[in-house]
Amino acid sequence: MREHTTGADLTGLTAGSMRLAGRPDPSLPQWWRAARWMLGMQLYLGVWFWGVIVFLWLAAVLILSRTPVGVQISYLQFAVHGALWFPFAMMVTVVAAMLTVHVATGMTRRSFLRAALLTAAAVGLAYGIILAAGLLAESAVYAAVGWEHAHVVETGDDGPITAPAPWTGGFAVAALTYAVRTFSGAVAGLLVGITYYRFGGWRGTALLPLTVLPALLSQDALAGLLGSFLDLPTAGYSLLALVVPLVGTLAFARLTRSVPIATSRS
Repeated sequence: MREHTTGADLTGLTAGSMRLAGRPDPSLPQWWRAARWMLGMQLYLGVWFWGVIVFLWLAAVLILSRTPVGVQISYLQFAVHGALWFPFAMMVTVVAAMLTVHVATGMTRRSFLRAALLTAAAVGLAYGIILAAGLLAESAVYAAVGWEHAHVVETGDDGPITAPAPWTGGFAVAALTYAVRTFSGAVAGLLVGITYYRFGGWRGTALLPLTVLPALLSQDALAGLLGSFLDLPTAGYSLLALVVPLVGTLAFARLTRSVPIATSRS
């Protein structure tokens, strides 16, 4: 009953993704058919996600620009957290809702994991490019108006604490940084989803410190702290940090290839 209900909820939530992916084509490889649906779902939900982000950004800038304090920091930077945890949540749902149906329709576990990993990589790359382009565009707008475009990593007793921003290194550095972070969140979502699916609630919860690790290490403040501790530039730390989600993909593949398929119960 749990798997059926989750699948029905996801189908209702992402009905528009089917129009984006098109009708299933039996002549296509299994993994690509599954990937088209997953990518269509992510595109459909991503339009809503970024639409909300743009609306909130516009509201924050318009309101604060009319206050005595004015605009002093980047507000788009706060989308970085959403761009990490939104794909995380979506990939947890993909495993919970799609794996049983995928195999029940005659497709293999291997094709599912290939489709899921391709989707995680595509979402990471897309969100990284969007964030990098958006933050550089925001920086140009701030410069034209005369506002400070500060990167806030935390709030202390004396007010916001600023730090060097990934986007100051240029588009490539910013895109790499945010792509790795989003990809890490998506991989963590796959790991959480497959461990709960395979091992159940208690053991899945006990494994959370490991399965969520790729996302936790990609938190903005922690990434900056570790980069400073290792004395690495932003791009160097991002490349090093990529090792964690790549190891996570190997763990996801190992857990998925032989996972017992849950049966629906009424």
